[in-house]
Amino acid sequence: MLAIGITFVLMLVTMILLRSYTRHGREVDMPDFVGQNCNALIDTLLPSDYIIVVTDEVYDKTVAAGTILKQNPEAGEKVKKGRKVYLTVATSEPPKVIMPELRDVSVKC
Repeated sequence: MLAIGITFVLMLVTMILLRSYTRHGREVDMPDFVGQNCNALIDTLLPSDYIIVVTDEVYDKTVAAGTILKQNPEAGEKVKKGRKVYLTVATSEPPKVIMPELRDVSVKC
């Protein structure tokens, strides 16, 4: 009986601690960051809200440099505070392409 009682108490304490550790039931809707300036977004967010991670930079001449093009998780998803948000940001420089060696090559039409 003592072993069953100790096991029951340990399971109860574990369940209570897990609920507080994982912040179960405290989800919020992910805001839409697409179209905002990345630097302004980082300055306005509190560090406890979300962790911003820029995963990719894409050249797009139709938008200003630093504009957020994609985000993961998507807007409207349920997430918890302190979640990492992965962003794809527009850059001002086009990608550099390696030019092939074109000397002594015949021209084919």
